Amino acid sequence: MTKQRYSNRVEYLIRLTPGTDERAPGAAVSVGLCGHWDHAGPCPWPHYSTIHPQAGEDHLLVVEFDAPDSELEMVKNRIAAALGHGELTGPDGRHSTWSIES
Repeated sequence: MTKQRYSNRVEYLIRLTPGTDERAPGAAVSVGLCGHWDHAGPCPWPHYSTIHPQAGEDHLLVVEFDAPDSELEMVKNRIAAALGHGELTGPDGRHSTWSIES
């Protein structure tokens, strides 16, 4: 299986609160871009998030996405706002929180 290539990438160093689901920040990006992580139809801005543990509670969140040049800043702002909110309650009711470190 070939990994899809995306035309844009943003990275965030985030600190997860102990007990936080590591998938929550990526799901928050989906909510910010698509309205919900489980939505009908294709994503308006196809994206893929990966999270990589760093030292302590820090993690590097990498968001790759496609957006036309005319919407690039708006999409980046939506991603930043979703992550800046710093919390998400998942489908299992688990509440996760994090902060952006840099």
